[in-house]
Amino acid sequence: YLVPLYFHIFTYEHLWSDAARRDEHRVPLVDVVRRYGSDCKLVFVGDANMGLHELLERGGCIERYNEVPGVQWFGELTSHFRRVVWINPSPVAQWPDTFSTVRVQRMLEGAMFPLTNEGLTAAMRVLAR
Repeated sequence: YLVPLYFHIFTYEHLWSDAARRDEHRVPLVDVVRRYGSDCKLVFVGDANMGLHELLERGGCIERYNEVPGVQWFGELTSHFRRVVWINPSPVAQWPDTFSTVRVQRMLEGAMFPLTNEGLTAAMRVLAR
């Protein structure tokens, strides 16, 4: 089954069950890890293009103060779930120009794929292993 959860810019202490990202639809990230087994597959969709502060710093979230850096929350997810991919709609040629994209791709051990037929096929292969 599919459980869509949403994030804005990057992962922090909670995700949302609704794309509008209203407070009543917050899902604590720790609950996601507790609720779903490590055999569930995790698919991120986004450009991974963010400021360094949004990725690495306390207080880097532009919407509210985050006590824990986004990269730490992202690590919680990627260490819990065995199969994780990131689908990136930005042109592949631009990925090396953005520190955050390179950093996220490294954290995923290369499991970032373009939003193309070939990229989606490759991502599904990784998830199916």
